[in-house]
Order: sequence, then C-alpha cells, then structure tokens
Amino acid sequence: VASFAFAAGAQEASGPATVDFWLYGGAAENIALNKAWVDKFNEENSDIEVVLTEQDWNTVFEHYQTAAMAGTLPDLARIHSPFINAFGAQGGFIEPLNNFADFPEVKSLFVEGFMEACAIDGQYWGFPDTPILFPVVANPEVFAKAGVPKPDDSNWTWNDFREISKQLTQDFDGDGTPDQYGYAIMGGDLGGTAYRMAPLVFNGGGEAFNADMTESLMATEAWVDLLQLLTDMNLVDGSIDPGILTDGFGDVMNKWAAGTVAMDIEWPGFPATVRTIKPGAEVWTLQLPKADTIKGAGSVGTLSDMSIVVMSAASKNKDAAWEFLKFKTGPAFDANFTDAANGGLPVIKATYD
Repeated sequence: VASFAFAAGAQEASGPATVDFWLYGGAAENIALNKAWVDKFNEENSDIEVVLTEQDWNTVFEHYQTAAMAGTLPDLARIHSPFINAFGAQGGFIEPLNNFADFPEVKSLFVEGFMEACAIDGQYWGFPDTPILFPVVANPEVFAKAGVPKPDDSNWTWNDFREISKQLTQDFDGDGTPDQYGYAIMGGDLGGTAYRMAPLVFNGGGEAFNADMTESLMATEAWVDLLQLLTDMNLVDGSIDPGILTDGFGDVMNKWAAGTVAMDIEWPGFPATVRTIKPGAEVWTLQLPKADTIKGAGSVGTLSDMSIVVMSAASKNKDAAWEFLKFKTGPAFDANFTDAANGGLPVIKATYD
C-alpha cells in the first residue's frame, strides 16, 4: 500500500512513522470495522504505525476546536463535514488534500457529489467517510400492537403519514394517556430537529437556500406546510410523543426500543445502534413520505450528510498519513458499506457498480 520512501536509514534510526487517528463517533459495527482496518494497515506497512483513539461525537466540535487552539490536533481525524469551513478554509488547521501529487487519481474514485461536498473554493479538505441519508425507521412491534399494517411506502404522502401516525397512537389501558405514539421528534437538539425536518421539506420540493447561498428559503411554502403538518399532528391529533420539545437522540432511541413510539426519521446506523439496547430488534426502513402537493422550485430529494476524514495542517507525518488515508477510504474498505449494519453508505463509484 505504501508508495513513498523515507530517507535512507531514517526508518532504522527512528522506527515507524506514527500516525495518530481520532475516530469521532460511529455505531459499534462502524468502530469495530475501523479498528480492524487500522490493524490490517499496520500489519501490511512496517514503516508506518497508525494509532486509533476513539473520541466522543457528542462533543466533536468543542473537542476538535480545543485541540486546534492548543496545537494538539492528531494527524488525521474523522469529523463532521460542515467543520471544513471553520477549521479548513477559514481556520487553516486542515491540510488541503489536493496538495498531494496523486490526488486527482484518488479523487476520481469517489462519487462526485460526495467528493464535492468536501470542497470549498477549489480546495479539497477531506475524503468522504460514512455518508448518510435520512429515511423513516419504523418499529414493527408497535405497528402490530396497534393492528396497523406496514405502509406501502412506494408512494405515500405527508397526509398518509399523518393518518398512520394517528392509528398508531393508542391508549391501551384507558387512562386517557396514550401508551404509544405514532411519531417522535428529538426537539431537544435543534440541529438534530432540523436534520429530521429538512428531508421531508426537500421531498416536497423545498430548498434551504438560494443558488448562491445568500438568502434563506426556510420561510417559504414547503417549510411552512411541514411546520403546519407537525403542529397539527402534535396539537390536534396528539400523535407525536410529548417529548417533542425536549428529547435528544438517546431519548427517542430508548422510547423506540421500549415500544412507546412507532416511527422516527433517522440515519442508516440507527438499526445497529438501537440493537445495542434492544438486541435483535427488527427495524423497517421506509422511504420518506412525499408532500401531497410539491411546492417550490427545488428538485424532489432527501438530505445527505456525512463525516469526513481530514488531515491536520500541522501534521509531522503527512506522507504517512496520506498513505493510510487512501487505504482507509479506498475501494476495499468502502466495499464493507454494501452492508447497512456498518453504519453508512458507500462513497466509491466501483462499490455502486
């Protein structure tokens, strides 16, 4: 794998080049996969030693920012893709990968849309890693308890989603309070809430910004219609779990596992994550419902997001880090993501082929 050479005698004098890799977050299967590939790389490359350290995704921005300010960033880190502006294009803490001679060849392997999401002003600040889309995840046990069949999600609409959520909301013990709800929203995390509203809006033809990113379009018709839908589901139907304004991801996941909510909008790693607290849980992954009437000028679609692997501009072992980065995000590693349990989607064109 390694294609570069150290100066003659350098390896004997100083030993392998050490590459520190911070892995922020990930489902258990994803973390285990990354550890296995670090071990594989180290076995195959005696002149490089990659040291993987797990870090907490919940504090990724603050933790990475603190390290940037203190000058203690690792050689490589898996971070959230929006950070490349603050830490890369604006901050200068991230190394542009197009500085490496074979970058054009490596770049050509990736799905264009994922790769371009790593670019600002012609500079490429990282490689895509475990991108995600947001579908509806549904709990078959809750559906069965309410006597509601699995939805035909091939063409269901927002109104279908609302009606099914009402059917799933049931007060089995007759005390006036539902024992299960049709839908849950993690309203205690504003970013997480937006991530679960935007896919529905985009699927209704709405957009977040205009073409040159100078104007917000979040007060336009598709957004207003969705907000009205959720308000009606909450205040009129009572089909949204009462934690709508306070729940975080963990709260919603625990309620889903406990069988008190039927549906949520989540990421592909949700089934593996929920099985850590409910082993063997069955999960239906459903397409997003479409708006009954498409609004706005946007093309109908969903929200894609991803983590990316970046290199520190202050790294002392950039060549070694580059070799591992190509190995870690390359075609052989990427093929693992044909299995959704690994917590993301493929990023290499050959994997899709």
